[in-house]
Amino acid sequence: MKPIVKVYCLPAGLSENQLNDLFKDIVSAMISVEELGVVDEDDVLVLFVPDMMAYGLGKEVLAEIDASLPFQEKTEEIKNRVATEIGKAIQERFPGAEVLVKVLSPMVMNRV
Repeated sequence: MKPIVKVYCLPAGLSENQLNDLFKDIVSAMISVEELGVVDEDDVLVLFVPDMMAYGLGKEVLAEIDASLPFQEKTEEIKNRVATEIGKAIQERFPGAEVLVKVLSPMVMNRV
């Protein structure tokens, strides 16, 4: 199972090109943490979650990294590094936003 990165609360009205650029930045951030074994965009799933309410979009951006199985045996230092790298990637695109990154691991998940 590959890591899943979900990004919430992005500014309203981003173009497809802007989302593609952010996608590439997030993948590059994951690749930069060599211990994860991510080598290209096929090794990670990035989702931009549409928000139901426009109020406050772009002020705080939240990214959740759900990598339960790949991260299960990773150290806290590696988890912190990947959170920091993804946070930096998002912050560079949206310098006025506060960026919060959560690593959800380990977590139990069953596929049915």
